[in-house]
Amino acid sequence: MQEKLEALHKLLYSEKSKQYMFLALCTTVFVYGFMYRIIDLRTTFWCSIPFVLYHIFEDIKKNPFDISFILISTATLIIANIAYMREPWLNMMWSDVRLVFVLPMIYLLGNASVGNDRRKYAVRTCWGITALNFGMFFQAILDHINKFFEPRTDRTWYSFWKDDYEVSTVFDIGFIIMVSSLYYAFKERKKRKYLYRITIINVILCIVFSLESGGRTTVFMCAVMLLVLGGADVIYSFPNYSAQAKKRIVIILSIILIIALVGILMFTSNILGIHDLYMNSFLGRDGGILHNVRIQIAIQSLRDAINVPQGGWYGSELLRGGGSHNTWLEFARRYNTFVFVIMILYICFTLINCAKQIFSKDNIKYLVLGAVISMLIYMNMEPVGANPSYYYVIFFIFVSGIINKMC
Repeated sequence: MQEKLEALHKLLYSEKSKQYMFLALCTTVFVYGFMYRIIDLRTTFWCSIPFVLYHIFEDIKKNPFDISFILISTATLIIANIAYMREPWLNMMWSDVRLVFVLPMIYLLGNASVGNDRRKYAVRTCWGITALNFGMFFQAILDHINKFFEPRTDRTWYSFWKDDYEVSTVFDIGFIIMVSSLYYAFKERKKRKYLYRITIINVILCIVFSLESGGRTTVFMCAVMLLVLGGADVIYSFPNYSAQAKKRIVIILSIILIIALVGILMFTSNILGIHDLYMNSFLGRDGGILHNVRIQIAIQSLRDAINVPQGGWYGSELLRGGGSHNTWLEFARRYNTFVFVIMILYICFTLINCAKQIFSKDNIKYLVLGAVISMLIYMNMEPVGANPSYYYVIFFIFVSGIINKMC
């Protein structure tokens, strides 16, 4: 019996079998990214199971349940219980109850996409994130094209797959990983010329579609990712530079700093009317970027989460219908502050692993860091990650599952 089991294990985990299974995983991730609006959480859960079990049984001695898995499982268990107590009819709140299974499974799916062979971590990570990236990108493109054929207001229209009337920022979630992958494509431009060119074209499309609908998220994210990943690159490479190269970098950074300070002075003093031009443009909407109304809402919501730990608070009066305009604070509002604290701890562990990746030699760190940080920023700007209809937080859980496995 033992010999038969070993023979079966050898057959199931031959190189060709693992390649087929990984291809199926990437295809599944792509399809979900492309059609997540019409794929419910039950389907997501059941489609993830084969890949997770295949990954776990490849090396049964390894413990797949790390601290991040325990944290996300605890949070979702509490969410499901609170949802059940507030609405005992499961068919009414079944999306929340299913979440107790879905998010931990998605985390393990992120682990499975990396695999158990460290020599293949970089390749598998690249394909896993790219599959999700292009799926989300194509859906966002279809959503933005659909606005030309559907009734729309200034920044709101119907989605492509489903009759969801959403604001442009919600549709822009499909562009987030694409714009954050630009720096990785730049670093790989000599090895993967086609990837670099395709990424440049796609990022331009992302920015054009976003600006056309009056959105700022994509442009802001692109600028932030270039600064963050460029800074991470300098931190990693600086010790290896020659004395002359280090001197050049210091000079360049000093010039950039001086230009930035002069720009800030001109903006605050309204020299040449720069401040007025900014505030009268779409960039100045809702208080602008740095003084955006979202910051005021987040501060008020954080106070509410502390003062009303049992959840259920209304949220900011600045929003019609209340709310926090922040995915993580929405967990505190919808459920309780303890769930919010657990999610913050989960984020902290993920960011610690992100910091470790800075000193990795492989360029794949720029793709992973970009995906994790861009998703994290988006979830801090938008509340849709906690929306029971979609749970866009799934995307963040998937990419954080990848980086935690890599470490």
